Amino acid sequence: MADFTIKKNDTAPAIRGVLYDRDDNVVDLTGCTVRFLMSNLVNDGGELSVGSNVVTGDAAIIDEVNGIVEYQWVAGDTDTAGEYYCEWEVTYGSDNTVETFPSDGYNTITIKTDLA
Repeated sequence: MADFTIKKNDTAPAIRGVLYDRDDNVVDLTGCTVRFLMSNLVNDGGELSVGSNVVTGDAAIIDEVNGIVEYQWVAGDTDTAGEYYCEWEVTYGSDNTVETFPSDGYNTITIKTDLA
């Protein structure tokens, strides 16, 4: 997933991503569930670090075999302008193990102030 930008209080477009494993293979999501997590960024002595989760919600699996997921924003998700990190948390149905994507680092979301 590339970095994502949305305006404050917007609920469209939905955020969409393709999940890849450590070897850059698309993750097969057959039988899985996916959650979307977004956290604010905290300035920790000049370094940005992960703050608290501000959005945690169920994501839709758009294409199981090709690892495509989507989170549809709801009212309140984008009510504060700023920079955020996000990730996708997959629970595998076969054994209930959990894996988070991306596995190293985070995707970034920018919520920009709107004019009205």
